[in-house]
Amino acid sequence: MENNGKRTTMADAPIEMSVRDAMNNLAVALDKILNGERIDQSGERKNGFVLLLFPFGDKSGRCNYVSNGANREDIVRMFKEQIKQFEEMEMANPLTDAEASEGMKEINRICADFNERKIDRTEARRQLEENKVAYGIDQLLDSYDPDIP
Repeated sequence: MENNGKRTTMADAPIEMSVRDAMNNLAVALDKILNGERIDQSGERKNGFVLLLFPFGDKSGRCNYVSNGANREDIVRMFKEQIKQFEEMEMANPLTDAEASEGMKEINRICADFNERKIDRTEARRQLEENKVAYGIDQLLDSYDPDIP
């Protein structure tokens, strides 16, 4: 796209009107939750955020965003740093699709054994940790625990 001789992209477009009010209302509410009703004495917020909204399945790269005052250059720098961290984490522990599938089968087996009372919670936790499940073990086991409605 061209705009007065300057190349533009989907990312340069304003927030889509169909989601503009909702995103702005969410941003105001989130800012109040994270920073309170007032900005601190220095006139600065303690916490910044960026809210991203994109249509599932869209291949155009369209993404609406709104922030509570962060400038675009800071957001771009933050995204670049975050992507770099994600890529480093992925490269440090790459899994093939087959390995991921086998891992999920093992996690499902452990949870089924726990659900059927073949193993207790302590053993299920040990096996899950052994299979590199790092987060959400208690929530996962709770969802399989027949004693928890």
